[in-house]
Amino acid sequence: MAHDHLSASEETELVARMRAGDTDAFERVIACYYSGLLAYLAQQTRSVAAAEDILQEVFLRLWRSRDRIIVTHGLTAYLYGAVRNQLRNHARSESRARRTADAYDQNATSSAILATPDIAVENDALAVAVRQAIARLPERAREVWSLHRERGLSYAEVAAVMGISVNTVKSQMGRAVGLLRAALESFLALTVLLSR
Repeated sequence: MAHDHLSASEETELVARMRAGDTDAFERVIACYYSGLLAYLAQQTRSVAAAEDILQEVFLRLWRSRDRIIVTHGLTAYLYGAVRNQLRNHARSESRARRTADAYDQNATSSAILATPDIAVENDALAVAVRQAIARLPERAREVWSLHRERGLSYAEVAAVMGISVNTVKSQMGRAVGLLRAALESFLALTVLLSR
């Protein structure tokens, strides 16, 4: 999993301590969840800098509204939900900024995003094919895949974060797996043909 394995009682205690203004509890929350949330955001935004800005805003808002926090499905689901909401706000403001930018700036930005290398296995053709196949998934299936398989959230946590039922999470996961299998089967068949 992308975060520490905190028990429900540990999460409840941390939330209660944060509500009371305990900075140590807040720092523990950041230490436990920062890297997983950042990885999720970096994947969604394709920019570590944008991901860091969004996450900083999420934690700032969390601290400012700590006395009003209501965690119903666990701290993990709460934080991913907060990140997802902030990501939507970021996407809206990015969209407005893009509409006002000229075509040259748009092309330069797109080229820079596409040229940014992903994390470890840049030259591994299969890894590239997998990333491309995941990127081509329908939006909801891609988000379910990312939260469950890459961030380690349970189906129930994914459902809580996305505001959908567990059955919808299961069906979207099945859809993602089917589409990825189909996309990668054609890639693997081509690899076999080329190696002959």
